[in-house]
Amino acid sequence: IRKIENTYIRTEKWSSFQSKGMIFRVRQKQILYFESQGHEILLHMQNESKQKEILSITETMTQLEKRFKNRGFVRIHKSILVNLNHILRMEREKILLDNQEQLYISRHRYTDVKLQFENFIRHLDFL
Repeated sequence: IRKIENTYIRTEKWSSFQSKGMIFRVRQKQILYFESQGHEILLHMQNESKQKEILSITETMTQLEKRFKNRGFVRIHKSILVNLNHILRMEREKILLDNQEQLYISRHRYTDVKLQFENFIRHLDFL
């Protein structure tokens, strides 16, 4: 195991987004969640000093869900895609993020969200 640990180089994952004619990069661990409001997609993130920032981006929620599906994100509602790394607690109707925000889970998505969150926790315990 130590040989594997010594040869494994951790690379920080970045994602690029477009907003108002500019392209910017964000560390994936800084992304809290994506939220759809009408025809606008908002990226909610924490900057280096743990301050929350919200940026409007040009992708659709379907595109984001496909792009981040295997990167630790789960769709908890038709309008919200959450980074599992930031979930502190999950209840039947809502989740609590590490910045103390509460987000509500759609009833028909609850089973899938619970399964993905449990698998994510098991994976963390394994590491």
